[in-house]
Amino acid sequence: MSLANYISLFRIVIIPVFVILLLKRHPYLPLLLFSLAIVTDGLDGMAARIQKQKTKLGSILDPLADKLLLTSAYITLAILKLVPLWVVIIIFGRDLILISGWLIIYFSTGMSTVIPTILGKAAAVLQMTVVFLVLLSSSGYLAEGKWLTVKPFILSVMILFTVISGMEYCLRGIRMISKETA
Repeated sequence: MSLANYISLFRIVIIPVFVILLLKRHPYLPLLLFSLAIVTDGLDGMAARIQKQKTKLGSILDPLADKLLLTSAYITLAILKLVPLWVVIIIFGRDLILISGWLIIYFSTGMSTVIPTILGKAAAVLQMTVVFLVLLSSSGYLAEGKWLTVKPFILSVMILFTVISGMEYCLRGIRMISKETA
């Protein structure tokens, strides 16, 4: 197994610790762990490129680690009432649709590699940014007033990118299935 895959696995392993600390309302460690996860998200891709070790496992582990981290973070933040439930429903709904689409494509064409789009990457970065800012605010590093001022705008932009990228992936999936069945 490659270094990049170990880094992705590390991101998956720290998720339960992150969630538990967040639920216990620890003031700083969830922010630290989430920051570590963001940094290692970039490191695993860089390690794979530098070592020329892009693997099929890595193409599944990396996005899986992202999805598990973000889904866990948003569900936990909604439980703690730090983000609205509708935000979680939109993010989780999009991911559920994308995973279902991936399964349909896999079983109908045998293709399993997911190639991220620029909009998809932007949505992921914005989702991570929102979680990071919520954690900054809840730990006292970002003044509540400043966060409440920018929160509606940042949430709106993140949701817009999440929905549009979801539509882009759906259209891409439909085209892939159409090509295979034509």
